[in-house]
Amino acid sequence: KNDQIIIEDGYDSQLVDDSPQQALKSIDRSGRVVYVGSMSKTLAPGLRIGYIVADAGLIAELRALRRYMLRHPPANNQRAVALFLSLGHHEALVRRLSAAFSERRLKLADLISEYLPQWQQAAAPGGTSLWLKGPQGADAHILAKDAAERGVLIEPGDRFFDKPETQTRFLRLGISSIALQHIEPGIRELAEAAGRLRSAA
Repeated sequence: KNDQIIIEDGYDSQLVDDSPQQALKSIDRSGRVVYVGSMSKTLAPGLRIGYIVADAGLIAELRALRRYMLRHPPANNQRAVALFLSLGHHEALVRRLSAAFSERRLKLADLISEYLPQWQQAAAPGGTSLWLKGPQGADAHILAKDAAERGVLIEPGDRFFDKPETQTRFLRLGISSIALQHIEPGIRELAEAAGRLRSAA
């Protein structure tokens, strides 16, 4: 209707607690949806191997253009990933990651309710992070700085918004690279930092 192309990037759609949502590309009959994905997120960032599901004509064009940007990843890496996929190891890896992330996210959510009850959690069916909205007057940038001094890294949420605010109450807590046993000490430190800022306000 509008002569548009849709780029579908199911970034962490495989890592949801329930059944993954059906890809839009799977119901595309017009050839206007281009599905992109990467092995970097689940397997190894250094591989630089991704994939595209699209019209054969577009794939041919993209192959021709690729040589101007990146010759190609080493053939042995491509072959190893192809084998890994064909033997079903990637599906098993995604299931394990999903279970581990779910356990971490549930623990994190419980600890936030206990130590930071004034911060609202966004309901999420899965993924690799948890979003929080702070109380009125909270500044995630100041909290991030104070938390970093205590060894806890958080991400202010303004960069994820179309029109970022100078003072944001939103923050994102990632769980993909933190061990389960480190979550509680980190949240205690974060709560201390948030409490100090509240007292100073």
